[in-house]
Amino acid sequence: PPNSGIYSQEDADKLLAALQNGTEIPATFYQEDETTGGKKIIRLFINIDWSTAAGEIPIPDDCILRGQGFHIRLGDGGAIAGPMEGKVYINGALYVNGVLQTE
Repeated sequence: PPNSGIYSQEDADKLLAALQNGTEIPATFYQEDETTGGKKIIRLFINIDWSTAAGEIPIPDDCILRGQGFHIRLGDGGAIAGPMEGKVYINGALYVNGVLQTE
């Protein structure tokens, strides 16, 4: 769907569960069309709280997490592994296209 993405903490919780359990990501959470090259683009439209997540959160190879400048709060030892695009703040640190930005 063209307006697909993460719009609420409830959406974020469902996405986190799917990522952690390796289950199918709900279609309303991603855009997949001729412009994405077959990748599922998961766009954030809110800041999300995944502070209950400790350890690695895997983003599947066929997906891209597009941060769009929003913040993700992770728990102790939490990390996001996999394709990321755009700007996203993880525990206050800025990542651009998945790369930690340093001053």
